[in-house]
Amino acid sequence: MAERSEGAELTLPSGEGECETSVCDTDGEPRCHVAEPTGDVCLAGFRARPQPLSMETLQGARDGLERRGELGEELGSCLDLALERFCREPQCVQENARLRIRWAGGELEFIAGQGQCGISVSCSAGEPQYHVTEKTWDVFAAWTNSHPEPLSVKTLERVRNTLGCWGALGEELSGCLAEAVSQFSREPRCVQENARLEIQCGRRQLRFTSGKGKFEISVRYGDGKPEYRVVKIPVHVYLAQLRARRESLSADTLQTVLSELGSCQGDTAELRACLHTAWEGFCREPPCVQENARLRIQWGGGSLQFLSGEGECEISVRYRDGRPQYEVGELPVHMYLAQLRARPDPLSVDTLRGVRDKLASCKGDRENLKTCFDRAWEGFRQEPRCVQENARLRIQWGGGELELVSGQGQCEISVLLADGEPQYHITELGGDRPVTWSHASPESLSVADLARVRDRLGRWGALGEGLSGCFGEAVSQFSREPPCVQENARLRIQWDGGTLQFLSGKGQCEISVCYREGKPRYDIRELPVHMYLDWLCANPDPLSADTLQGVRDKLGSCKGDKANLIACFHLAWDGFHQEPQDVQENARLLIQCNRRKLQFTSGKGECALTVRYGARGPQYRGVKITLPVCDK
Repeated sequence: MAERSEGAELTLPSGEGECETSVCDTDGEPRCHVAEPTGDVCLAGFRARPQPLSMETLQGARDGLERRGELGEELGSCLDLALERFCREPQCVQENARLRIRWAGGELEFIAGQGQCGISVSCSAGEPQYHVTEKTWDVFAAWTNSHPEPLSVKTLERVRNTLGCWGALGEELSGCLAEAVSQFSREPRCVQENARLEIQCGRRQLRFTSGKGKFEISVRYGDGKPEYRVVKIPVHVYLAQLRARRESLSADTLQTVLSELGSCQGDTAELRACLHTAWEGFCREPPCVQENARLRIQWGGGSLQFLSGEGECEISVRYRDGRPQYEVGELPVHMYLAQLRARPDPLSVDTLRGVRDKLASCKGDRENLKTCFDRAWEGFRQEPRCVQENARLRIQWGGGELELVSGQGQCEISVLLADGEPQYHITELGGDRPVTWSHASPESLSVADLARVRDRLGRWGALGEGLSGCFGEAVSQFSREPPCVQENARLRIQWDGGTLQFLSGKGQCEISVCYREGKPRYDIRELPVHMYLDWLCANPDPLSADTLQGVRDKLGSCKGDKANLIACFHLAWDGFHQEPQDVQENARLLIQCNRRKLQFTSGKGECALTVRYGARGPQYRGVKITLPVCDK
């Protein structure tokens, strides 16, 4: 083996040797280094042969010359204009052009494809000029027929403008391109992104394609005007294609199918209604349902199915009774709970009952949860309205927690599963809170309602001596009222701590219970006449002059037609007042007026007295009964 040469050098030239490459031995390893050519060498290389034409090669040539200091002002301005204008050319030009850049220092040439479209950029009077030469319709059309332009509104506008600059637009082609731009811009996205558009003017054709070109569109010039026509797919063909594609279930998929149906031929009204309902309902489902569902759509003309994940959640949309109906079938418990959390209904007795019933049809371990909801429903339905309409209910069991709210949720209720038994608790209550709620929403009024609210406030520790006394008086007195009063009254309980309201019917009978001077007072305020008379019949006082005077005075404050009744009671009081003492203490008084009868009794009622209102006004008549005298 020959010995290694120390300090030797070998030079191999080619041409003028302007590009230098060196190979040297460093630490026993050969290393190659190519020195970057100088600017004039680089420029000479560009001039020597045509360069590939594209936006990338134009930008690369400009940057390379600038980096090497060979980009003069004139050449730089020409390359800048070429970059600015060439990017606007249609694809058929960019891929089949010869671009020549001329300046005082020479010429550069770039070529793409067969270079059939000539473009020149030159400096004239200090300003670069851009010209497209050798531009013929035949070259352009032939290219688009074999290489369709990408279809979009912007592409159509660019091709129209380019052909206009070339002088290749006649009246017909100009009209067709304008109609294509106008109509295509209105097509739905699903059509714009998947269409084949053909413009035909006599023997001239232009073709544009987007996506797979599923929707065929033609623009033809006839009868003196352009005609735009979308060749619609028969709906049964579209559905066959859709079933073959097996689209994954998602809100976007349903929206896309709904849009594409609008471009189909045939009766799609029922199916479109079903898809719209399916999309609306599916959008509201929580992610755990959307990602693991099987959707079946059924209408008069057939059925469709979409699947996401393993399809554990069954959803159906059926067209029945003239409208689509959205139904979620049997769910796994965890999915139903996720659905509840995603769109919870306001807390109410009906909501709790509905959840309890729905849990019975769910799949999986649901017994503990169902037991909690049974207890929640049982306890909550017994709460007064002030609680039901302003509560926050938390249900906790081994598998998690669920919260339902009504109003502002000020009353906190918890149902906790402990040792297999659900416990019902109300927490965080203040004595003034029921009062605040009642102002906004009166409690329903009945003897049972009064007792229930009293008992609930007692358990909360919100009953003081005054309020407790008022409730006792209210229950005692209201239970004696006739049905006409009990079923149409507004009762207010007032004490130092505030006011509670109860309502039945329209609340025409005003009743107040207030705590004054150490005791409760029950008072019925202004009444309609008919209700006061019913109350008198149900609560008759013993017959006396004071009783008749009290009724007469009370009638004066009643609402309604009362003049005749007042006249009768005035005459009754006047006549009764003149009767002897033995009659007053043992009489039965009958008052007949306006088809109503009222009766008052003192003692055994053995003396008959009557007051009748007739044509001549009220008439008083007394019949005395003489009692047998006992032997002494």
